[in-house]
Amino acid sequence: MFAPFQRARRIVSLAGGPRLFSGGVGRWLVGLRWVAVAGILATCLLAKGALPGLSLGPLLLVLGLLVSANLAWHFGARGGERHLTAQLVGDVVTLGAILWFSGGVTNPFAVFLVFQIALAGVLSSGRAAVLVTLVTLGIVALILKAAPLPWETARLPVALLQHLAMAVAIAGLALFSGVSAHVYGRRLDEVRAAHARDERLAVLGRLAGGVAHELNTPLATILLASNELVELAGERGDEEIERISRALAGEAKRASDVIDLLRGRVHAGLSSEQLDLSAFVRETVERGLGRLGFPGEHVVVAAPGVTAWGSRAALRQILENVLKNAVEATSDVEQPRIEIVVAQAGERATIRVRDNGHGVRSEELPRLGEPFRTTKAGSGGTGLGLYVSSVLAEQMRASLELESREEQETCVTLTLTRDTVGAGIGELRRDEVRRNAAD
Repeated sequence: MFAPFQRARRIVSLAGGPRLFSGGVGRWLVGLRWVAVAGILATCLLAKGALPGLSLGPLLLVLGLLVSANLAWHFGARGGERHLTAQLVGDVVTLGAILWFSGGVTNPFAVFLVFQIALAGVLSSGRAAVLVTLVTLGIVALILKAAPLPWETARLPVALLQHLAMAVAIAGLALFSGVSAHVYGRRLDEVRAAHARDERLAVLGRLAGGVAHELNTPLATILLASNELVELAGERGDEEIERISRALAGEAKRASDVIDLLRGRVHAGLSSEQLDLSAFVRETVERGLGRLGFPGEHVVVAAPGVTAWGSRAALRQILENVLKNAVEATSDVEQPRIEIVVAQAGERATIRVRDNGHGVRSEELPRLGEPFRTTKAGSGGTGLGLYVSSVLAEQMRASLELESREEQETCVTLTLTRDTVGAGIGELRRDEVRRNAAD
């Protein structure tokens, strides 16, 4: 068995990977709301201690409703502008209810209503921000009639308590705003970096699209000829020629499928489906390593019943590309070994391919996955294997991550969703699909 990765490991995300909003902005809001719930609960308990006349029951009831709503968002939210706006409006209403039972506008924490408007402006569209602003103004008008805080029951001087409460409110608002701005700033950096990379690859993408279009014609001819050769060999009873012809037809069809996927095309044969990942990986690994002539030991660890959503053709291509790299990486190792592990955790399923080759040099890691960028130029590598795999993974809303310890081992992890929502091939590229469908 392999030793666990330690300090020397280096990780690069080829597709998907750990993003700040990997579960969507709505999911990020759910996490932020849990922090707010903890803060509100702590503030209510402290306020009750300082102001014994404060009624804690209604506040805890509203807080319980907020917890229930957040659980509903956690397990049921599917993203999108409408859901995001609903969450923001719900937060404003909930905060308004808490303020109604805790002094209204005399409560120093009323300033947090401004934070909701700022969030709406940053995370949602202009129309949603206007809606949140109007709701906020309505809430402010309502809580003007709320009963003031029972300052007369204070255990400390009222002026001191008011100053402390205002200081805590301003500090909390500043902390929430600062963290939100920092996190979203990093998200903007990710978007800018992705945009810059897309710009650099735009010309190459158009060239690749043209080449793919031209390749489809000879591939179609090869496929037609090989199918006719299969029929001819069957008529003559030559099993060997028939076997070779079928293999040729299968490879031509697979190449055509990959070209279609790279161009963003979706048709019935490549649509998403729920796969028995354990059986699929075992079959693909055995066939792939057999075709590659891998001479070493390989182990497949796959518990039965692991399922995921994705394209059979895309997933097969990714696995074969990764296995090919693993075989080449272990070609001069005395005892080559490849380990494939299929596992599931919650809504995700993972396929991990690990080899005991020489790993990847640290200076080469940052540019892995770029087209025509290869570490095997001297041995005929084109640099398209990981690029193709990353494109296909992105189209399946999967993540592809490579970990490597130089001169020791490499591990590639593909993470797929087990949820039916948003698992379709090309979901992230609808515009491209529509454009290509018109070709």
